[in-house]
Amino acid sequence: MSILDNFDVVGVPRTFSIAEVRILKNRISFNLATASEIGYPPFVRLFISRDKTQIALQPCAKETPNAMKFFTSDSMKDGKPKKRMIPVGNRALTALVKAGIGVEMNVPLKAPGVRFADGDVGDQVRVTTPEKAKEIGSDYIVVGRPITAAADPVAAYRRCVKEFVG
Repeated sequence: MSILDNFDVVGVPRTFSIAEVRILKNRISFNLATASEIGYPPFVRLFISRDKTQIALQPCAKETPNAMKFFTSDSMKDGKPKKRMIPVGNRALTALVKAGIGVEMNVPLKAPGVRFADGDVGDQVRVTTPEKAKEIGSDYIVVGRPITAAADPVAAYRRCVKEFVG
């Protein structure tokens, strides 16, 4: 017999979610909190609300129509997720979703908080590299202190252009 036998567990309702979706030029990405909240399914279907204000994921079987690979064993390394964001779909799906929720396709995409891979992130919470910004489909990048605070700003600028443009 336990001292807690005469007690009931209090269910704490979830009043918020930390799930996040990013709609980029070439893909749609969800954070690990999203995967956790829906149970790390290997396949999902993507939905857009009729009022075009929300996106939803539904875990499903591989054979389900419109199933997309989501969180599989290749998403893990040494028992931990490889990445903070889980990509879903491709450029065509992204275009459909953007059109479905009313995002202008001709609006350029920018990547703020750009830092070099070997540089200090400073006070930035979310950063990306010039190379990664190109990979995710950014049309242009916002780079400040990595260039302005560099010992050789011109060399830093050229490096940034080389990593972003190629």
